[in-house]
Amino acid sequence: MFKNILKILILILFSNSNESNAQKFPKSDIDEYINTTTLIKSKGYPCEEHDVLTKDGYILSINRIPYSPNEVKKFSQKKIVLLQHGLLDASSAWVINFPEQSLGFILSDAGYDVWLGNMRGNKYGLRHKHLKSNQSEFWDFSWSDMAKYDLTALIDYVLQRTSQKDLIYVGHSQGTLIGLAEFGANLALAEKIKLFVALGPVSTVKHIKSPIRYIANMGTYSNQNVWFKLFGRRDFLPSSNKMNWLADKLCNLKVTDRIFCANLLFLLCGPSKYMNQSRIAVYFTHEPAGTSVKNLAHFGQAVISGKFQMYDYGPALNKQRYNQSSPPLYDISKMHVPTALYWAKNDWLADPVDVEFIRNSLPKIVDDYEIMDWDHLDFLLATNAKECLYDRILKLIKKYAKI
Repeated sequence: MFKNILKILILILFSNSNESNAQKFPKSDIDEYINTTTLIKSKGYPCEEHDVLTKDGYILSINRIPYSPNEVKKFSQKKIVLLQHGLLDASSAWVINFPEQSLGFILSDAGYDVWLGNMRGNKYGLRHKHLKSNQSEFWDFSWSDMAKYDLTALIDYVLQRTSQKDLIYVGHSQGTLIGLAEFGANLALAEKIKLFVALGPVSTVKHIKSPIRYIANMGTYSNQNVWFKLFGRRDFLPSSNKMNWLADKLCNLKVTDRIFCANLLFLLCGPSKYMNQSRIAVYFTHEPAGTSVKNLAHFGQAVISGKFQMYDYGPALNKQRYNQSSPPLYDISKMHVPTALYWAKNDWLADPVDVEFIRNSLPKIVDDYEIMDWDHLDFLLATNAKECLYDRILKLIKKYAKI
């Protein structure tokens, strides 16, 4: 099905037109077709690449902005801020807009040691000590594995590398999900988190408006095989050169085509009033960055069950894996990390009703703030993000950096 759609779009691109090729295909933006490291360096900031090995063998490429050429204050020992992306995203999410609009650059300018994480299965997490990414075994994971293995490995690596004992954690979407899951289950890890900033926070997803719920509703809670029947048992929406090329050509044609591309982003996350239309092609050549089909199936289970729990393999396999017939629940009431919740009413993935579950469960909320008309991606991409939210976050981080 997707190959046929791709063929149709290519035919549209190359159909006869009175416009010249130069008019039809404007020059690509310099921020397309590059990785996170090059994206950061192109804005005049230094960038390091680090490989992090998880306990179960995945190799994650992550990024670091060690300092800024525009630092407002020099710190003798910089406080660490670890930024963790959401579903189908990558480290580039935090630096994909211009420096004055991107949280990664803003934090660096404020004097912090900024680290940008990646999860298994996205374009920067396709390596393993023993498995190849063309093997179905490589893709046998969901966000529970990211919480247990990837998040722990990232935090421990960053702290060991910098010889510090704690850090400030900022997550978006799935980045909040894995934090809520693991910081409540792994109290030793939670002790290493000075402050948890949750953008578009996700735990339960029963009330989401994203199309994820409609695919989930084609199955039952205990049987989300619909995902595997539709998409196979490997990767879901991986980054590829063909799709990047198509995004470049299609989304750079003219204003109407940019709106079409923007609407594809909105399909999963909700409509935005604040996205920079001129950078739509840039967004589409960096996102989606891929994940596993099993990960989407796990989200599907959560839509049906309304519970915040591990992957459900069915009673027999659950008994083998968990020593109980049902998957264990995550208890976020045990998480005593100071946490800030930033959410929006128009968010199709972090619905306010589901956010209420988080609010009622967490024992230590230090800020709780609603951005009235944002959607899920506006936390990263909105042109008004600095004045609407990032300045507030900077004040909070400054407070906890001193404690």
